[in-house]
Amino acid sequence: MAVEASVADDPSRRLIPEMGVCQGAGRIDLAVIGDTLEGFEIKADRDDLSRLPSQVTTFALVFDRLTLVTVSRHLESAAHAVPAWWGLRSVEPDGSIAIIRAPELNLAVDPIAVAGLLWRDEALTLLRAQGHRGRRGTRHDFCRELAISSTPDEIRSMVARTLRERSSWRAAG
Repeated sequence: MAVEASVADDPSRRLIPEMGVCQGAGRIDLAVIGDTLEGFEIKADRDDLSRLPSQVTTFALVFDRLTLVTVSRHLESAAHAVPAWWGLRSVEPDGSIAIIRAPELNLAVDPIAVAGLLWRDEALTLLRAQGHRGRRGTRHDFCRELAISSTPDEIRSMVARTLRERSSWRAAG
């Protein structure tokens, strides 16, 4: 998929292909991490849409905006399979991408799921910055505590900043 130059060249945004979400329950084709979390799911001509309903549910927990990019063969079925707030783009036979509808803001993001994008040490670092003293706990414990002790906007901001600054996308150990 061609990415607009404004996104690709913007140092305040990071493009993450094949990003796992919800502890591996889903993998979005392309995540754009800026001030918000945006996801792009791609369904090519050879794909079917059988996994799309579960992907819709999983991705909606994490992303502020979502867009499905597909070919004309899938367009009608895809339009019915994703909520109206999802964006929809069509890959034309000449390779251009037409915007069918722009994505709207997802009002049902789960702060615990967003915090769950962090690794254990990242979540602990953010908790310590809030004055948390503990060192023991699981990744889930720390992410849950972050979600409880922060507003949804604070969670989004902390997680987005941490993901943009992450130097490696393979968990240590």
